[in-house]
Amino acid sequence: MEDGESLSVIVTVAKTDFDNSVIEKIVSSVANCKMKVQKVVNVSNVWSSVYLFPQPRFDVVCGVANCAKDGNVISGDTHSFVKIGQGKYMLSVCDGMGSGQTAQTVSNTCISLVESFYKAGFDNEVILSSVNKLMSVAQGEAFSAVDICVINLYKGLCDFIKLGAPDGLAKINGKTNFVSGSALPMGVLEEMKPSVTKTVLAHNDMVVLASDGFMDCFTDKNQLATLIQDNVFTNPQLVADELLKVALKKCDYAPKDDMTVVVARVV
Repeated sequence: MEDGESLSVIVTVAKTDFDNSVIEKIVSSVANCKMKVQKVVNVSNVWSSVYLFPQPRFDVVCGVANCAKDGNVISGDTHSFVKIGQGKYMLSVCDGMGSGQTAQTVSNTCISLVESFYKAGFDNEVILSSVNKLMSVAQGEAFSAVDICVINLYKGLCDFIKLGAPDGLAKINGKTNFVSGSALPMGVLEEMKPSVTKTVLAHNDMVVLASDGFMDCFTDKNQLATLIQDNVFTNPQLVADELLKVALKKCDYAPKDDMTVVVARVV
């Protein structure tokens, strides 16, 4: 079955003939691309249905470091990194306006809705428009700054989607650049248009998303870019930990807002 760029194969085989490696080899030869078994469903005592999809060219490894506003136990920031379907990976940081329990509830709700819509297979515009309308009619001022990065694991194509979020950074082919956006936060207006920036990522390229509590610690944004540019770690968790440590030092270990930084590396 082929739907646009999406290819899938279902093979029904006798259980006595079941062998993952053999099935993958035969189907890959017929489909003329490398296919991997994703799941097996038992149809009866005799037959099984084997579901195969193309093996993505890339994968993503992630790390996150965060802390709550000075004096708070609960952070109003929410983050996520998750596969959202065949061949797509989503990173996100959601900053609920304010801090504490209320901000956390708003950001959790927002990020859960965004994840669910993406997993259901809708496109960027439908997802964000729908979630925005739900947030805008919520009781009270349920505003959230949303920062999303969706990576196509087959081609390396990447969408940076921003709604009131601060600049992100992308280290591509060894060079670090800022990714900016100008849209209002989620829930401010019923009708909205997100800021979308497209780029292409390859092996060892790195993406950094952060809440404004983290970004505001760097009055000189170029210093942050230099930190990422000169980074020697390949483990995204070590990079995230190091960046948060520098940010905390800059605010004398008394953050004026919740701080979250998510780091992802394409492999």
